[in-house]
Amino acid sequence: MRILYLAVFFLLFSSCLFANNMRLQKVALTDTNRTAKTVSIKMNISWENSWRDSINWDAAWIIVKYKEPKDSTWKWKHAKFSRSGNSFGTGISSMKIVVPDDLTGAFFYRSAVGSGNVASENVKLLWNYGAAGVINIDSVEVRVFATEMVYVAEGNYCLGDGNGSARSLNSFQLKSPQNNYALITDGWSHLINTGGLYSSGSVDDNTVTNDGIRISGIGGLDMNDDKVADYPNFPTGYKGFYCMKYKVTQGQYTDFLNTVCASDTTASVMNDVQNPVNPYALKSIPKQLQAVWRFLEFFYNGGPDPNDTKRHSITFDSLQSRFIVSRPDRAYAQMDMNKALSFSEWSGLRPMSELEFEKACRGPIPPYYAYPDREDKAWGVDTAYAPNNYNGALTFSGAENGTEFFADYDADKRNYDPTFYSTIDGDGGQGPYRVGIYATNTSTRISSGASYYGIMDFSKITSEIVVPLGSARYREFNYSVNGKGVLSAFGNHSSFPNLTERVPETVNRFYSTSTRGGTNGFDGFRAVRLAPSDN
Repeated sequence: MRILYLAVFFLLFSSCLFANNMRLQKVALTDTNRTAKTVSIKMNISWENSWRDSINWDAAWIIVKYKEPKDSTWKWKHAKFSRSGNSFGTGISSMKIVVPDDLTGAFFYRSAVGSGNVASENVKLLWNYGAAGVINIDSVEVRVFATEMVYVAEGNYCLGDGNGSARSLNSFQLKSPQNNYALITDGWSHLINTGGLYSSGSVDDNTVTNDGIRISGIGGLDMNDDKVADYPNFPTGYKGFYCMKYKVTQGQYTDFLNTVCASDTTASVMNDVQNPVNPYALKSIPKQLQAVWRFLEFFYNGGPDPNDTKRHSITFDSLQSRFIVSRPDRAYAQMDMNKALSFSEWSGLRPMSELEFEKACRGPIPPYYAYPDREDKAWGVDTAYAPNNYNGALTFSGAENGTEFFADYDADKRNYDPTFYSTIDGDGGQGPYRVGIYATNTSTRISSGASYYGIMDFSKITSEIVVPLGSARYREFNYSVNGKGVLSAFGNHSSFPNLTERVPETVNRFYSTSTRGGTNGFDGFRAVRLAPSDN
């Protein structure tokens, strides 16, 4: 008997301008060809306020996990789609399905200019289950996941900030004249560094801090000023890419934990697994799964403090031996580099570079800098809010059930940080909140906190894990390498071998370069992927 599940990364129940309400329904396996050993995974997919204009568009990224009866609970596998034989179904006639070359997922989006809700029925993705080694398709358990992505168009953008006399601490700048932002094009830039005035100590290596580097949107990074790429594959932000519209939510992370795809664990690793500190752990949980969960969720590293006010709502169901979440729409704020990389591995995506972060926030628009009154924010030039009024808290409209908003949010409180000041009503406490919470039916880009491309919450809720370029180890990062869907022992990633250590947190490059654009001590993440060649 076929066992089918569907899951949605984001399930925002509010009807608002920037919300997605992405839903997967009526998932089924159909059109089975037992000779060719292929099957179509059929589904209805819908979301609200979709768009495609002359600049960019939104899209669904769809992946499938499956498990055969012979597979252990820690042995979920990742299905690979076919590039042909797919169907966008019925509904909007101008839809498109693009499966990248590595076949790990599918993009589903508008192929013509338009806006409004998407409601497509009988969307089909062809799976060659025989190539995956599946013998009996009737006994396979399938789970389908989808998340909304936003296309960031290829083209020029500005890196760093500055008004000629001042800039953000440790931000990128033209080496000469200092305190000016740089323009990134398809050719080689002027020399760019991070040192000089308004820099308190080096967070980058000497070349980036003092000597300066050149960046070509197409060519990569030139470290010795000879206009030849030393790191041709580093994601410079120039090329078009897809970015998750929202940060990873606690619901998403729970789905990730419950469908981990881990490779075989060696005896030496097994012997290293200690009993979990959490008293509710069950001895019946396989050590392979214990090793993965201990690495990925702090339940297996001491467990959450019952008096915790950090608003982490993922807990462990000891009866079902699985994780559950009470606030699935709330941003996951316990990220570090390793967790972010493992989530990218599982989802068939990759982390973004700090250059892509600036491009995704600002687009082609020059930065605005007027410290200390107003710094450059992802939502653009905001001259309405009172920048020095940081005392106070924001009040939830009611229960945090996916429809909540901040009842007292206005222009004067635009820059309030509820992760720094405890919230009022709702669940209360200090910590992350619902992704997309600032968007309403009447919100603008500024009031909703949207980036130039319509990506949400970049400068709100949490800081974000990114790949920096301040050391040789990270400059080896390759824009074309994405997660394969399967984790290694301990739930670790295998596709990103040069990104194995966590580096210190920061906000806006103040102290380091591993996280960007966030708030007080809470690290979040969103993944990206280079746009396919047939985008």
